[in-house]
Amino acid sequence: MRWKLARGKWRPRLLDFVSSLDDAVVKSASQAAFLSLPDVSKAVLELTVLKGVGPATASALLAAYVPDVTRFMSDEAMEAVIGNSKDYSLKQYLVFVDKLQCKAKRFDLNKRCLFSSDPPSFPAKQRS
Repeated sequence: MRWKLARGKWRPRLLDFVSSLDDAVVKSASQAAFLSLPDVSKAVLELTVLKGVGPATASALLAAYVPDVTRFMSDEAMEAVIGNSKDYSLKQYLVFVDKLQCKAKRFDLNKRCLFSSDPPSFPAKQRS
């Protein structure tokens, strides 16, 4: 939580909420979230049962665990992908993830079109 708060709007109550959580409850919620992947919606819901954890914080945890499936819902990324949105709901997070996954697929297709996995073959040089 300290990492997230250092990068966005300072919300001191969030740190209090998270600090008061029982380790076993955090472990249980985290395991349930990770096991529910690749269902991003369910994973976020599993983490947001923890007091002080909303979709943005859940996204930070999930992005650290599976960055190829989930994305961190940072202020900067949200603005770049969706526009000037301050809606940090699960619904908006799913739109955000979908847009980034579509963009990633487009880049992957472009990469495959531009680069071949087989190196070009050239005729062997003849020795004189």
